[in-house]
Amino acid sequence: MEARGAALARTAPSRSAALARTRGVAAALAGSGRRMVLRRVLLALLNNPQLIEKLSESRPIRAAARIAASAITRGQLGARQAARDLRPGLTRLRDAFLGRPKPPGRGPGAGRGAGRSGRP
Repeated sequence: MEARGAALARTAPSRSAALARTRGVAAALAGSGRRMVLRRVLLALLNNPQLIEKLSESRPIRAAARIAASAITRGQLGARQAARDLRPGLTRLRDAFLGRPKPPGRGPGAGRGAGRSGRP
């Protein structure tokens, strides 16, 4: 029986190893618990209308909002300009792909009016 107890002692994890694993798990849980507490505090602060009003009136928040609005506006204007610049090329590509003939009056010299010779 004594040999059997010795064999179990060799295969069973030591108490200190089990304790170390437990401490590691506890430390990991405690770290996530701190994050949860911080998250709850931040959510409580952000759900406070008086605090939001006070922050929105502060100079740094107003400056950040101004920068964000300007970046969004510049992006929208740039996208519109890029779409305008692409439109003629995309129209030609579509017409070529679908086999449509070119509209009359388009080509070199079209729409320029009378030249130096005075001819219309």
